[in-house]
Amino acid sequence: MKKSISILLSISVFACILSAGCSRTELIEISFDAKPKPSLMGQVFIDGEVRVVGIYPLKEDDTLQSLLESAGGLKKEEDRIFCWVYFSSEWLFEDEQKVDLNRANEWLLQALPGIGEGTAKNIVSYRKDHGPFRHVKELMNVDGIGEATFDRLADKITVLDMRGPAG
Repeated sequence: MKKSISILLSISVFACILSAGCSRTELIEISFDAKPKPSLMGQVFIDGEVRVVGIYPLKEDDTLQSLLESAGGLKKEEDRIFCWVYFSSEWLFEDEQKVDLNRANEWLLQALPGIGEGTAKNIVSYRKDHGPFRHVKELMNVDGIGEATFDRLADKITVLDMRGPAG
């Protein structure tokens, strides 16, 4: 009997609280989604052997696979495919982002101060003829890059490989 009264009292208190909360006349949105929508974190530029090269939104829960799918997927199914995903969001980099001499396309090299179309082509040609850069100072071996140009670029370039940055 005490248990029944206790349950009945609890239900009455709950009903009073509920009815007091429901006496408001404004509408309240109720969402049944299990998780909130991912927030936009920036943009990525996807290049290489994808169907649609371009700039795509980067969301909080994106994976490499979902990013490649945004670019229409891969052009071909092979063991070795090259794709580049350039992240352009401030939250990814505490320091200024540097251009990797071993991976940058001509258009990206041209964005560097003092590098025009011809010099960008020379950098790419040097890379093809001599293999990847081993150190940023090796850039001075490229036609059109002198010490003055290198000094302007030194804090904007890097040489990355599987071991990480060099120089």
